[in-house]
Amino acid sequence: APTIVFAGGASTAPGTELAEVELRGGVLAQNQTGTWSAVVVLNDAATQVEIGTVAIEVVPAGSLANRPPTFVAVADLTQTVLVDSGDVPVLTVATDVTDPNSGDEVTVSLTNTVSDPADLFARAPSIVFSGGGITAPGSESTVVELRGGVLNVDVVGTWVATVVLTDSASQVEVGVVAVEVVYPNRAPTFAAVDDLTQTVLEDSGEVPALTVATDVADIDGDDLAVFLANAASTPASIFSTEPMVTLLAADQSSVIVLRGGVLANDANGEWSATVALSEGTSSGTELVEVEVGVASIEITPTNDTPIYVAADDLTQTIEENSGAVPALTVATDVRDIDGDELTLDIINDASDTTGLFATTPEVVFSGGASTASGTALRQAQGTAVELSGGVLASSQTGSWSATVVLSD
Repeated sequence: APTIVFAGGASTAPGTELAEVELRGGVLAQNQTGTWSAVVVLNDAATQVEIGTVAIEVVPAGSLANRPPTFVAVADLTQTVLVDSGDVPVLTVATDVTDPNSGDEVTVSLTNTVSDPADLFARAPSIVFSGGGITAPGSESTVVELRGGVLNVDVVGTWVATVVLTDSASQVEVGVVAVEVVYPNRAPTFAAVDDLTQTVLEDSGEVPALTVATDVADIDGDDLAVFLANAASTPASIFSTEPMVTLLAADQSSVIVLRGGVLANDANGEWSATVALSEGTSSGTELVEVEVGVASIEITPTNDTPIYVAADDLTQTIEENSGAVPALTVATDVRDIDGDELTLDIINDASDTTGLFATTPEVVFSGGASTASGTALRQAQGTAVELSGGVLASSQTGSWSATVVLSD
């Protein structure tokens, strides 16, 4: 077995002089392989220090005659390029290529090359060391590159090959390189609809569906999505449920439909939004979004009928010769939702006694006028309607009736 000694051959040495420690004297037994190791320790009179562990590995005869090249692999050996790009960029395949046997030349080559289609390249790529050659001294670290490929025009497909390092007596596989030639991520296509504006009446409830585009498709077969952007509503409370945009399948393509909007009560105004179409990147390198158009919904007002609260009793009984007839409240909380001007009239007035009134009654708003601003009434939460101004003639009895009409 080996022994550990100072360079002079002794196991002790004066501490005042510098000395080297050597492992020596081991003699191998015949036809034996394996590993031997030991910890080397230095001792003086009072202390001990560990230098380290020495090891001897005995390998089969001939194993050290020629060891294969070594390298550092590159994680991604696939290169994606766009059709009609011309020269394919250089791809680093491996770094730090060396050969343990000093001076042994290393050669790099491609095997198992497959091109689909066969005419993908006008000039196929080649594998070389970074200096440009296919051989390099095994004792020097170098880099392996795939370079020199030139694409044919308007041809897409995939090319693959296995990269191999070879020295004088051994071979090692580096990995499989691939070049994928793809179309750029082309935009989705569609047939535009001429009119993207929808006009509906106030209080219509659910807004009818509006077709925004037809024949929606993607030439690359990417997944499509549709969405709304820049939605704006004037006023903000037009909808109780906002419209949404949907992509619906139809035969070999799809249609884009705006639907689902529900109008709020008594609301009118305008809503608009940009309809956009986006696709994924299964066949290209960039996300593509296209604007389909601006869809709008116009809600036109309807003329709402004036509203009021009717008085319970519209009959008045008074005595003969009473003079002025007391005012009678006909309705309260009179308003107009649209803010229109309101007018009061009496029609179909009739009396079974001629000359019953010295002054015939008239119908007025509580302020005394026969017209009123609907906007003001709406803001003031309404007003009242009165029958007033009647004066009885002397010594007359009978009945009088009329229909009170409220108009906007």
